[in-house]
Amino acid sequence: MIGPGAESGRFSCGSGEVNLLKSIPTYLMMLALVAVCPRVASAQELIYQIERGDTLMAIGVALLADPDDWVQLQRINKVRDPRRLPVGKTLRIPYELLSPIPRSAQIVAVAGDARLDGRPAVTGDRVGVGSSLETADDGHIAIALPDGSSLILPARSTASVETLQGYAGTDEQSVDISLERGRIESRVEPQRGPGARYRIETPTAVVGVRGTDFRAGFEPDSRRSRTEVVSGSVGLRPSFGSKPELRVEGGFGLIAGGGQTPGATPLLPPPDARTLPELFERPLVRMPMPSLDGAVAWRAQVVRADAPLPVLFDRLVEDGVARIPSLPDGDYRLLVRGVDANGLEGFDASHVFRLKARPEPPFNGNPGEGSKVPAGKVTLSWTHAPEAARYLVELSTVADQPGAGDGASAFSTPLHSARTRATTEQVALEAGRYVWRVASVRDNGERGPWSDPVAFSVRPLQALSEPPEVSDDEMLFRWGGEPGQRFEYQFSDDETFARTRAAGETTAPELVMPKPSFGTYYLRIRSIDADGYVNAWSGAQRVEVPGPWWLVLLPLIAL
Repeated sequence: MIGPGAESGRFSCGSGEVNLLKSIPTYLMMLALVAVCPRVASAQELIYQIERGDTLMAIGVALLADPDDWVQLQRINKVRDPRRLPVGKTLRIPYELLSPIPRSAQIVAVAGDARLDGRPAVTGDRVGVGSSLETADDGHIAIALPDGSSLILPARSTASVETLQGYAGTDEQSVDISLERGRIESRVEPQRGPGARYRIETPTAVVGVRGTDFRAGFEPDSRRSRTEVVSGSVGLRPSFGSKPELRVEGGFGLIAGGGQTPGATPLLPPPDARTLPELFERPLVRMPMPSLDGAVAWRAQVVRADAPLPVLFDRLVEDGVARIPSLPDGDYRLLVRGVDANGLEGFDASHVFRLKARPEPPFNGNPGEGSKVPAGKVTLSWTHAPEAARYLVELSTVADQPGAGDGASAFSTPLHSARTRATTEQVALEAGRYVWRVASVRDNGERGPWSDPVAFSVRPLQALSEPPEVSDDEMLFRWGGEPGQRFEYQFSDDETFARTRAAGETTAPELVMPKPSFGTYYLRIRSIDADGYVNAWSGAQRVEVPGPWWLVLLPLIAL
């Protein structure tokens, strides 16, 4: 019952009742709590059931935008006495006469650079008519509407709220969003009642829905609007002209504007994400995109594995690899869908992955990848990592074939493993091929990921393979060598080679030189590989050149 003269006015719906106080302001304050369960006589009328004590004047105050329009209700319903309404009968109330009730939505998730009315958006902010929303390259805003519908404004998008209201006496909602650039993803609850409406407007198209999961986009440069219907259906019509509305069903998309004739196109199916990597150990996640027939690009989005909001990463990927920065360690869900040649985005595939990149490993120093060092004590060195309390370093041999066994499999049984607080580790190594890696370890013992394995070669020290052949005039030295090597030599009567009697280079692993006068001499050589690597000098080989036989008799003659 609604009646200004009633002792205790009531406005009822079905079996539910709300007690109202006497004054008209109280009616207005309680409108948000009023619940009428209407029967719809036409597309634009609300059916109100009369309660005891109701009058047209009181109904006008409670429900109509202009309370004086109760006169129109009297005419439409052919009411003789506006103060005496028959209990149980119904009144037809045109929606155009109902009082609009402003409503507000709420921001439920924010990521990156996202703005509400020019200031940074914050979770919990209210959004109403006139609110402007904008996201930068890394921005994202998720909004919950009063009826349970949700709206997501992804990165690089701008939108504003044109209409957000209900109607007195109903629980219906009318929403108009203007999309100026970028995209909107909507999940709309079923819109029941003639006043219920959810509409996305772009400069070239208007998309209206009554309950569906869909995406809308607008490209200012090409003046094209895109609509992709995941489930349900939408009605789309051009913003200008009198063209009829097009119906787009779930599983189809449509391009409007930009000189393109609208026509529904099947959306691409979800790609197969089962073969994507599940573990990443570097802060920059490089996620390969799954192959999909008909896809010229991909839309990649990342959320936490246990929560659909906020969207932490949103990019259009055109080169086949999504580069995802700045995620903390944890479990995540990738949502990936193919994009066809028209720019329409298909159905999502979901893939859960883990990021374990901290504490970050140090950078490997020496020996570097592909380097060569002489046999003996080899010093492994690396940089200081900020989160490391100490380091774990491992070294292993690798197969003789180039490129074989250089990865993590080479460390199943490491040749050397050590924990140290220093940034160097010395290991005695013979000639061969090796690979090493290092990881940071926190104070609590937690080890981070390994550095990239670094393969290097240990070269044998050059050595003369046999004593020299000495004739009356010459000496011949031989040693081992490899194809493509050349050799430097030094010949001296000083073991430190502070001065040399002969020095030079040869392309053969042998040296012929004139026989010097008798005495003690030293020879050393070093090889230069075909790639220019200069190996270490060999040890100094002692060479004894005997004097004439008669010199042996001189001591006897002296006696």
